[in-house]
Amino acid sequence: MINRACSYVMLEQLLTKLDIERGDWELQVQTTFPNLMPVFETLSEYAFDEINDSEVPLILCREPEEERMETLRSWILRICHVIRTVAFTNQSRLSFASDGGQTTFGEVEEENIFEKLFDDTGEMLLARACCASLLNILQEIFTRQDDIEETWQRWTPAQQTSHQFLKSFVVEKAMFFCPFSVDRDMKKKVRLRLTRFFEDAQVEPTDPLRLVPEMLYHPDVWLRLEALKLGCKLLEDADLNLQAAFRKFDSPQLNLQKALAYQFSSFHHHEQHGDDETRVMDVMLRKIQNLCEGHNSELQAFVGEDLSIEDKDFATLLAEYLQRNEDDDDDDQDRGVEGPTNLVEWICTLARQTIEQMKSDQQWQVSMSGSETKYSMLKQLFDTAAEIVQGPDRGNQRLLLESEILLDVNQLWIRQRADEFTFRALLQDNEDLFESFMKLLRSMRNCEISVLKFLMSLLEEEELDPEDPNYRQISEEVVEHKGSTIRRMVEELSPKIICDKVITHWNLSPEVHDPTNMIKPVQDADEVVENDTAEPVIRTKGEKESTDYTLPEQEEHCLEICFLCWALFEGIQQAPEFGNRSFFKGTLDRKMRNPVLHSRNQWATSKTKIYDTFTEGVSKMHHSKYLHFLFGRVEIQRGQRLQKLFFLVPAAIRTLKGQSLIKDWQEGCINSVDRSGPEAKLQDFSEQVWDEYIGFVEHQYNLSQKPFPLNASGEVMAAARSIIVLLTIIITGTVALVYDGSYSKEHKMGEYNVHYAKDWYVWVLTALSTAHFICAVLLVLFHVVAYSQWKIDTGMDQWKEENPHSHHRLNGIFGAILMLWFFLQDSGLVNKLFLAGISFLGLHFDFLIFSIHLMYVCAQVETLGKVFEALWITKDQVVGTAVLGFCVQYCFLVLGFLTFSKGYGFADMDTSECSSLMECLLAHLDYGFRSGPVWSSAELTWWKFAFDYLYNLVVILILAAIISGIIIDTFANMRADLSEKNDDQENNCFICGINRSQMERQMVKFEHHVFQEHYMWSYARFLMYLKQAKDSDLNGPESFVKAKVTRQDYTFYPVNRALTLDSDDAEDYTERQVRIKDLEEMRGSVRQCTETSQHILQLKRELKTVMKESNEAVADMQMRLQLLTGDVHKKVQEAMLQKAAQQAAGEK
Repeated sequence: MINRACSYVMLEQLLTKLDIERGDWELQVQTTFPNLMPVFETLSEYAFDEINDSEVPLILCREPEEERMETLRSWILRICHVIRTVAFTNQSRLSFASDGGQTTFGEVEEENIFEKLFDDTGEMLLARACCASLLNILQEIFTRQDDIEETWQRWTPAQQTSHQFLKSFVVEKAMFFCPFSVDRDMKKKVRLRLTRFFEDAQVEPTDPLRLVPEMLYHPDVWLRLEALKLGCKLLEDADLNLQAAFRKFDSPQLNLQKALAYQFSSFHHHEQHGDDETRVMDVMLRKIQNLCEGHNSELQAFVGEDLSIEDKDFATLLAEYLQRNEDDDDDDQDRGVEGPTNLVEWICTLARQTIEQMKSDQQWQVSMSGSETKYSMLKQLFDTAAEIVQGPDRGNQRLLLESEILLDVNQLWIRQRADEFTFRALLQDNEDLFESFMKLLRSMRNCEISVLKFLMSLLEEEELDPEDPNYRQISEEVVEHKGSTIRRMVEELSPKIICDKVITHWNLSPEVHDPTNMIKPVQDADEVVENDTAEPVIRTKGEKESTDYTLPEQEEHCLEICFLCWALFEGIQQAPEFGNRSFFKGTLDRKMRNPVLHSRNQWATSKTKIYDTFTEGVSKMHHSKYLHFLFGRVEIQRGQRLQKLFFLVPAAIRTLKGQSLIKDWQEGCINSVDRSGPEAKLQDFSEQVWDEYIGFVEHQYNLSQKPFPLNASGEVMAAARSIIVLLTIIITGTVALVYDGSYSKEHKMGEYNVHYAKDWYVWVLTALSTAHFICAVLLVLFHVVAYSQWKIDTGMDQWKEENPHSHHRLNGIFGAILMLWFFLQDSGLVNKLFLAGISFLGLHFDFLIFSIHLMYVCAQVETLGKVFEALWITKDQVVGTAVLGFCVQYCFLVLGFLTFSKGYGFADMDTSECSSLMECLLAHLDYGFRSGPVWSSAELTWWKFAFDYLYNLVVILILAAIISGIIIDTFANMRADLSEKNDDQENNCFICGINRSQMERQMVKFEHHVFQEHYMWSYARFLMYLKQAKDSDLNGPESFVKAKVTRQDYTFYPVNRALTLDSDDAEDYTERQVRIKDLEEMRGSVRQCTETSQHILQLKRELKTVMKESNEAVADMQMRLQLLTGDVHKKVQEAMLQKAAQQAAGEK
């Protein structure tokens, strides 16, 4: 009932968006937006109420027409208010504060939040049941309706492009019924009317989206589960506005991250988990995945934010509560327990806890009970982990790696292997467990696929923009992060397990229906390994006949696991960082004690012993390019760095492989692609692939599912062509040998008794002609089967793109006429119809008519086919020249009529006696190209001479030379083009355009590069993979390429670049960046040394100055001393003389 009302209201909402009134909406839509009629008709059908036989649902009948839309929206909002009010009436909302207080819409209570987990009464149970029922109603409102969504996607692209409508109908509903969370130009009057109820109730407004985080604050796991389901419904289509709305809930009173982390913590600290708790975790993980869907970088950062609460995390709070309620002797182990501080680390913690529980279960019991649930939850966990890092988000990648989730993955592989062999052995004693085992096996395989996709997402690299002012810093950080990622993968993942999985799952894939295609696992005879991953898995008869997990589904999963393991090993072992020793120096700080680590030597050994055994085995069984039909590998340019991408080739290619018709299309594409330049060539190639190749392959794949001979159209057509050629030669040769008679007035077609001496000649020729006609008809019919539907679909799609507002016209006679037009546009079909018609005439009128088929026989020879191709290419020029010749001859004829009294003939026929202009004109056209005029008299006048000379010059020489020159030049151009094309194909890489000699100078084998690294048809299949895949299934680089292809931007091709060549001295770009970083450090050291040297030189100069001053002072002192010495000597002498004088006076 409420769904009908929602359809009715949404129809009115969409009409409002288009400015169309409800009264006569059908006429207005038909007039202004005829392409939208199917959408509105579908909604009208869904809104029709059979109870009251009215287009207005019963619950809205009593409401005024102009108020129905707002009335229903108000009801939905009140349901949300009722859920919130009733749910928290007797059970207070959880408050994540370290003091343990609870907040119930502003009221603080003294009870501890964790005690609410164990509080339950009958009244509370009834309240919870009512709230869960109302939540189920909201979930039903926002559940996708496939037929409506299919109609929406088919008929609303034009409105989506113009932003009138949103990407899906369920998103339109979510935006309409969540007005407070997502405000999209809501009128003030409408907002006031919607909020009046909440203002009167004195509560904060709420809506379905806001209700989700609020209900996550409820202590009951059941209501949290239903709230999470509602959140998943709202986020299913990854709308950016709805995703961003959840980011708003980061206040202390309503924090989405903390509410989710609480659920992680609650689950983590319970040894036993009920079904409800497990389902809550599964749905909560899916909600986190939906939050980040579409590689929403803001929401990825939101998930990775620190969730510490007043220096205490959720695990600490719960541990403290448990410590207060347990004996002192038992809680020592809980003291000091600290948990993760963000949702990303909580995901790692949950994975580790689950895997450890699986290990414990294997040690103490052999039971499938609960195993399927664990594997299902692990699958969702790794799906979520992959989504929060894809894009990529380097911060979340680092958090996951530092949490050592790779070691947990290694343990999961070991546990999964042990489980599978244990349960297989258990089946031998108890066949009643077979159904449970098959469900478990599906969960195991799905879990393996999710784990491997997660590991591949860790290898993603972000786009580097050289225009970014922080480009150098970001580049260095990216290089360092990629090196750290490769190191952790090398050391923490087991290369043997990965390579063993490649071979094990290859032998379980659809490629090994023939036992001779099996590859023998590589096992060491001298080494005994418990639960050895190299031990082959034998699929039992029961597995092959299972209906729960069918054989095709098993094989598809095994092939995908084989591919992902192949891609993971290739992505790690062939990464440039793998060969750079600088990334492996030193020791990493690890949280896990004594982990089992691996080395590069072990990876090299696994490659030589196991990985190469697989690739060489496949090549020997088939050919060197066989894996390209199954596993794709391309290089793309994203920003300034080249990145290697791996993808599982679409099922159509894997099934058809080298189908003849597809090979014919590929040859045609190679021959016709524009080779005027590298960019033009890649653009033309991509457009042909996107517009034609993908649809053609899908059409051939659909035919392959049909019974014989429809699934062998190419083979039937090839056989019919060969038989037609053979029968044509036999029929025409036989007729030439046994046909009697020649030209005769009495000759009539079909008079076999006149021209064939024996009746059995006629019988034999009739039988051969009948077979010829049947083959011609088969050729036409199977051409229609193989090509016509694809041609029509391709033409119709192009017409729709060119006429986005006229799709409705295809529903009438115009659509049929358009399909007939595209049907007849097929030149190959027209040619085959003509040949069948000739065969019909030869069978029913005269065997001589089969001689026309000799032209078809000649066209099958490649050399002679070039002649027909040249004639077809030059048909316009030749016809134009012939028309010119007709005009020139007509002019000469008129000139002769006007200037000569007698006519003239030609060398082959005397036409001078023609009696009318038309008769003379026909004679000119018939004989005039063979010779010049022949006069009846020998007299030659100047005018006759001039006339003859001009006629021979213009008609005989120039026009004939022009026609022959056109054909000869065409042959020459075709030969030159063919030579240029062959040279380009043989000596230049189609993708990067690098020359053979340049590669060989850098020791790179050209054939290996072209057929392995830059294989052109791998890129075609990659585009096909992107077109077929859902946007939600693509990783970051794949979404990047698809967005560019949609915009017809083909700059992602590595033009003039390749990973093996993008180096100096055979080193990769990454290693160059590391060397640049080392040079920067050296430059800093040199700068420091220079500064020190300058300081020393300054000190030296100062010292020289001081020394000079000192020398001058010493010299001055010496001079003073000399003077002083002289004075002293003088005074001494004077004193001595005075003393001597005194002594002499005394003696006297």
